[in-house]
Amino acid sequence: MKCFVSILFLLISLLSYSSTELNTLHYKFRIYLSDKGNTHYSVNNPSQFLTEKAIERKRVQNVEIDETDFPISNDYFALVEMAGGEIVSHSKWFNTFVVEVADSTKIDDIKSLSFVDSVKYVWKGTNNGYRESLRPRLQQLNQIEANSQPELNYEDTIYGYTHPQFKLHNADQMLNAGYRGKGIEIGVIDAGFTNFDVIPAFESVDLLGYSSFVPEGDMFASSDHGTKVLSTMAVSQPGQMIGSAPEASYWLLRSEDVVSEFPVEEDYWVRAVEFADSLGLDVINTSLGYNDFDDINLSYTHDDLTGGVSMMSLAADMAYDKGMIIVVSAG
Repeated sequence: MKCFVSILFLLISLLSYSSTELNTLHYKFRIYLSDKGNTHYSVNNPSQFLTEKAIERKRVQNVEIDETDFPISNDYFALVEMAGGEIVSHSKWFNTFVVEVADSTKIDDIKSLSFVDSVKYVWKGTNNGYRESLRPRLQQLNQIEANSQPELNYEDTIYGYTHPQFKLHNADQMLNAGYRGKGIEIGVIDAGFTNFDVIPAFESVDLLGYSSFVPEGDMFASSDHGTKVLSTMAVSQPGQMIGSAPEASYWLLRSEDVVSEFPVEEDYWVRAVEFADSLGLDVINTSLGYNDFDDINLSYTHDDLTGGVSMMSLAADMAYDKGMIIVVSAG
């Protein structure tokens, strides 16, 4: 009996500790570095930090490889973490880290490092927002879609439900002429791609890979927004639905944290864009943008919306200068 009571007490203690830890308020800070540190990289040997595809794209578009392409020194990563910060994101273009700390006063130790210029608070919250994130059942989704879709009235068309979309932009003329995205590599940056990996309509998609730049959450369960966006580009189901670039190749990149709205999501987005650049992707499609945040003190004012203040806007300009086309939703 004593043994049973002891085990029960231990279990309750562990559960209590786990619950407390999950609900502990954490903070994230953007760390602005004075430089990249000591690196052995050279513009004369770009294959150390860029793929051959990226190098070739820059050559074709006459884009110079420069020091902004160099990674940050590993020594800086080690020193920041020794000072008490967990690095959850970084940017080689802007020489920044994002660190997470459970005690906001720990940022003072990091701020005192000789290579740190300044710090900015960019997030606070708990790390339990995604713990109950479950995928919707595929059979249930199929039934909902079947009940909500109108009857097709488009005769003699392969475009199906996307026929009005193509007619609006006269894009059917491009696809009919053979412009279907073949040979183009596209990165789709969004909040998640729920069930992309199990939906049969995506089996024909030429998927090059996927990566999440948000520390928490599941790439294929956190949001279906990216799934819907991708479907308008990549699906090839003649008579039902045709995407605008069904023969392109795709990388799926997640940068949006759907459980909160903080400037740190700009850092995640920048990291995704830098990753896309290093792979040599040709086009980035993204449906993300920020101005109002959960902490109103961090929100942008109307005067800030010049393209020269937001980290995300600056990164979009930089991505274009490095040879990528950036397509951003207007809504």
